[in-house]
Amino acid sequence: MPFQTMQAPGFYPGAGQAKLLNTNHSYFLFRNHRVLATQASVAVQLSRIAGRAYPFGAAIQASFSGAPGVFEIDVEAAEDDKDENYVSITTIVAVNASNVGRASIGFTYPKFVRVRVVSLTNDVLTTVLITR
Repeated sequence: MPFQTMQAPGFYPGAGQAKLLNTNHSYFLFRNHRVLATQASVAVQLSRIAGRAYPFGAAIQASFSGAPGVFEIDVEAAEDDKDENYVSITTIVAVNASNVGRASIGFTYPKFVRVRVVSLTNDVLTTVLITR
C-alpha cells in the first residue's frame, strides 16, 4: 500500500490545510508523537472512489509504544476543514496485546477526517495510520 507525501504528520495546523488522501493509499496522522488529551491530528480529505455511490470509507489504526492505560481516540469528520466543524463519528477505546486498536468508517461519508486524543492516562508515543 503506497504512502502519500503530504503535510508532516502531527497536530492540526488550522483550517484549509487538509491534503487529499487517494484511494488505496495510507497516511500517518500521528507518527510516534507524544500526544496530550484534547489534541487533534492533521486532517485529510478522502478522495471519492469511482463508483455509483462514491463512498468515503477508510480504516484507522492506532498504535502505542506501550500500554496506553485508559484512553479514548475520537475519529472526527467534517464537510469543511475548520476546527469548529469536526464532530466525532466513532471512537477507539481498546487495544489488543500488541497495543493496537482500530476503527472503520464507511457509511457516514465524511469529506475530511482527523483524530482527537480525548484521554490517555499513560505517557506513551502514539501512531495513527489512516488507509483509504
